[in-house]
Amino acid sequence: MEDLPRRLGTIQSQQFSQSGEMMFIGYKIMILGKEKRKTGVRSKSRFPMHPPGKRSKPRSNPGLLLQSGLTLEKHQSMTTIDSLPYYDRDLDIIPNLRQRIEREIELEMKSTPQPVLSANQTPTHHPFLSEFPDVPSARSSRLADKSDPNYQSHGSKDSLDIERFNIPYPDDHTHLKGWEDALSNTKSQLEHQRLRLINLDLIGKHGANHWKLSNFLVEQEIPKVEKLVEHYKNEIDNVNRRRKAHQTDVGDRLTDLAQKWQNLISTNISLEITNLNLKLEVEALQQEAANLKQSLST
Repeated sequence: MEDLPRRLGTIQSQQFSQSGEMMFIGYKIMILGKEKRKTGVRSKSRFPMHPPGKRSKPRSNPGLLLQSGLTLEKHQSMTTIDSLPYYDRDLDIIPNLRQRIEREIELEMKSTPQPVLSANQTPTHHPFLSEFPDVPSARSSRLADKSDPNYQSHGSKDSLDIERFNIPYPDDHTHLKGWEDALSNTKSQLEHQRLRLINLDLIGKHGANHWKLSNFLVEQEIPKVEKLVEHYKNEIDNVNRRRKAHQTDVGDRLTDLAQKWQNLISTNISLEITNLNLKLEVEALQQEAANLKQSLST
């Protein structure tokens, strides 16, 4: 009877350490995966301990599923892994869990190498970028360069250039060809000015109506865009409702499975305790029978 507390403690530690061992194995697999990504080594099989064709079917643990907060939702031939934000309350229940998660994320981000580009380095993710010429900056623009001959010939950019409105006279006033060219140039400028006046007159007559028509067409598109926005908002709400209903249902099932798992563990512990008690009683009866037999023989 002296060994009963020790045996009970051994059984309880064995039963309740199963989930801890599985979590330790998962953490070890995660660390090995990180080391393989760093070294570039990949395993040929996801289950190297089992021979081909004899892989054992993994057993699910409802308690671990509840802790992980992941559910698998199948849509046609695609499997979507979704969290359970409408069901999980681990951040509210477990103290300092958020700080630990943020600390792990920060450590993971620090351990991940980030690409470093210099200030003058242009990303060359696509080879076609090299075919385009370099884009000049505003300071290096040819138009803003005062040393450019065109800038000096035209003077300040703020002044109005009226040189093209001048009527050139021929150098030789007795040369007929020069006067004909000057007359042709004058007619061209007058025709250009006439077209400008016609355009200004048309804009004055029909410009306001054109802008009103353009504004009217834009206003006609506003209800369509608002209706489209409302449609997408309703779609988002429907998706959130479906996710909440699905996650609530999955969460209830996970809770039931976790409760059943805990009940099975408690039942197994009770059976182990009962077996130990019966075994100790049998040993005591056997010892008593042996003592009686020995006393009768003497």
